[in-house]
Amino acid sequence: MQNVSPSMRYNFNKIPTSSWNSFGQAFDVNSVMQYNGYAFSQNGQPVLIDRSTGRAICWNTKLTASDYAQINSLYGCGSNPTAAPTTRPTAGPSTTTTSNVSYK
Repeated sequence: MQNVSPSMRYNFNKIPTSSWNSFGQAFDVNSVMQYNGYAFSQNGQPVLIDRSTGRAICWNTKLTASDYAQINSLYGCGSNPTAAPTTRPTAGPSTTTTSNVSYK
């Protein structure tokens, strides 16, 4: 914890496993939900090291099979995604534009 900014240390508080639901998935160091190895560093040094490699955890930008499985479980989706996109509604809300952002 010596490399973690004091004001950010709460992000590393341990919680009991009964307080979170992994939907039957093991811990996935490659999950997009995993902090990268330098997150909250106060001095540019790594704060999270992958024990299997001895290196700082990479910044993961792609969903893993475990991420998909947890999302599917959370939202009650089957394990097999649909082969084709769902149909789009023929009528929808109007579009409002504010500056360079479009809201639908």
